[in-house]
Amino acid sequence: MSSKVTKDMLFETTQNVLTYANETKKRKFVETVELQVALKNFDPSRDKRFSGTVRLRYTPKPKFAVCVLGDERHCDEARANNIPCMTIDDLKKFNKDKKQVRKLSHQYDAFLASDVVIRQIPRILGPGLNKAGKFPTAITHSDSLVQKVEEIKSTIKFQAKKTICLSVAVGNVNMSVEELAANINLSVNFLVSLLKKNWQNVRSLYVKTMNSTTNTYREYSGTEGSDTDDETFKDRLQSSPSALSPYRRTVSFKTTRQTSFSGPSAATSPLTKNTRRERRRRTNSHSKQERVFYTNRNPIYTAGRPPWYDVSGESKEAFVIGIGGASGSGKTTVAKRIVEKLNVPWVSLLSMDSFYKVLSDEHHEQAEKHNYNFDHPDAFDFILLLETLKNLKSGKQVELPLYNFTTHSREKYTKTLYGANVVIFEGIMAFTSKEITELLDMKIFVDTDADIRLARRLIRDITERGREIDGVIQQYTRFVKPSYDHYIAPTMIFADLIVPRGGENTIALDLIVKHVNRELHKRGLKVRSKIAHQSEFLKDLPLPESFYLVEQTLQIKYLQTIIRNRKTTRDEFIFYSNRLMRICTEYALTLLPFEDITVETPQGLPYQGKKHANARVCGVSIVRAGECLEPALIEVYKDVKIGKILIQTNQLTGEPELHYLRLPRDISDSYVFILDATVATGAAAMMAIRVLLDHNVDEEKIALLSLIVSKQGVQTIGYAFNKVKVIATACDEHLNSHCFICPGLGNFGDRYFGTDNSENSMSDVHEYADVVDHLDDMSSIPSKTTYQFTKEDSE
Repeated sequence: MSSKVTKDMLFETTQNVLTYANETKKRKFVETVELQVALKNFDPSRDKRFSGTVRLRYTPKPKFAVCVLGDERHCDEARANNIPCMTIDDLKKFNKDKKQVRKLSHQYDAFLASDVVIRQIPRILGPGLNKAGKFPTAITHSDSLVQKVEEIKSTIKFQAKKTICLSVAVGNVNMSVEELAANINLSVNFLVSLLKKNWQNVRSLYVKTMNSTTNTYREYSGTEGSDTDDETFKDRLQSSPSALSPYRRTVSFKTTRQTSFSGPSAATSPLTKNTRRERRRRTNSHSKQERVFYTNRNPIYTAGRPPWYDVSGESKEAFVIGIGGASGSGKTTVAKRIVEKLNVPWVSLLSMDSFYKVLSDEHHEQAEKHNYNFDHPDAFDFILLLETLKNLKSGKQVELPLYNFTTHSREKYTKTLYGANVVIFEGIMAFTSKEITELLDMKIFVDTDADIRLARRLIRDITERGREIDGVIQQYTRFVKPSYDHYIAPTMIFADLIVPRGGENTIALDLIVKHVNRELHKRGLKVRSKIAHQSEFLKDLPLPESFYLVEQTLQIKYLQTIIRNRKTTRDEFIFYSNRLMRICTEYALTLLPFEDITVETPQGLPYQGKKHANARVCGVSIVRAGECLEPALIEVYKDVKIGKILIQTNQLTGEPELHYLRLPRDISDSYVFILDATVATGAAAMMAIRVLLDHNVDEEKIALLSLIVSKQGVQTIGYAFNKVKVIATACDEHLNSHCFICPGLGNFGDRYFGTDNSENSMSDVHEYADVVDHLDDMSSIPSKTTYQFTKEDSE
């Protein structure tokens, strides 16, 4: 896809708009500059509607108002930086008054909310903010509030609805020509990348100030459609700029951390018009995970991650595939084809593009002039790359840097990768480092003709990275081709397999997939079956020292009797279960470390007391039954953070599988309580503990809270993770042949939530549809660890 707009046309249009606004028709306020787009060959009722956000280099609206709905810490930070803020007590004063909530949504352009507050907003304010398209964006204490506000101010959104015209603010009249041109060019290139037929879907582009007539930026008619219709439409727009008004719509401003574009994009020169190729729509590095299929609205969790550890809790290494080759050889395409054919969930794609070094001012200036060699081994941070690859191979969570090819710098945020049966690592220098090569289980070199590589690089750098054709060719001849001859081609001897023609070579791809499947089959782990078979061995062993049973008083026995009684009504079951949960939670808090503190009483006298040595506590519930313990923990510990893990049993293999997780970003610094109503074999709890360990949580900082556990389940967890505390209000002696706790209390989730008791109601498996419905309710809470492309159907 080649650009249809020249730099001269862009700067001339921008200069005309600013001259008219500042000299001919000076207003008493700062006017907004808008980009208006008329589409063609696009039917909103039939074609798939596009949506995408892009971060501009310069803030388009200087008076864009952002309000922080935060906890005490975020509100203090907001007040210190003169940012409007409201506490949870301020929000409760609205009392779901629709008129007041609507007034609040009109007062501010966007909202930020603390992760603790955002879950309560629908209950306190109702759907008013969501209907206004201004539902808050979540922010944690690890984020910089000022940077987050600036990010929201400079991000715009393109979204197709029921019209064929779009309008979006790209600047203001106080900007310089260069600043406004950079925003306009980036907006246009991004919009065109969202359209199915690119420039053939663009009828005309206009740039105008808010209260002025339009200034034609570009009028273009493609090869499709009627020329007469095009001319008639253009004449109508030119003769009456207000003709656009019936189609005008407000484009909401919204932030997304996952795909952001910064830096000015230079106008590009057109390539050959007949060049047809599906382009890779990105300007930054693209490491991601392949395990979730996205529809237009909600994620569908197609497959869970089976155990990646043995019965002793020790993690097993992932299978790592390395893909090397020259720039433009098709490494990324080969990686994607392998993922498609492999059909294995939980695959992580790691791109070497993420590991370019941070440039000094001198090197950055050279990069702007195309005089910096990005294809040299010294351009990569091999130390960080090696550490990241080791952690991924061992199953650990990693934070990946994201490199922006437009600004030649790393983004301020990172991408989280966790959990993979297979790790695919691709890059031009994939086999240059001996230490990295030794980590690879399979090494593939993609060999493609030099002319094809050059053509692909021209298309990518011009259309996606905003570079001039002369600069691309100069960089290729000076750096890219010599680096291939000296550093990349010699590494071909380390490859296990050489794939000519890249992704077009289906025979080679089939061979790769068959080999990987064989290796994964050899590494298959059976955890639950081994746990069940070791019951005879464990029954004579004592309970581990890490098991804590709440004192069995008469009151505890009384509560246990009520919830175990099959005749207990649902209301009574919920009420007395909640009492037990509160007792269990209070007991668990006494096991946290304390330290001495002296306070002054109202009488002015000192009191020698205690305080928590580490104030950070996080609860992680195993969906669904574990969520019942969340209210008890929130009520007794003020600033607790909540995470969620969805673990299901595979009906074919009988093994637990991890389907979903959402954990606080700073969980490694917290004491973590795993919440689950019952523990039978302990297989699901072992998986949850393994997930936390992979997220760098210390084993001694993990505790499992449950109402009823089996002796075998406690032994399984205690002897695998001897530093993890298990806290329960009751411990039953054995499991039956179906692995149900005996005497037990039935299916806790069914009795608590009132779901139907089917023939499988005694199973520990939670109904998948119920869980997905619950997770859909959470979809309005933005995730900080999920990477998304700008198109709806991406990932």
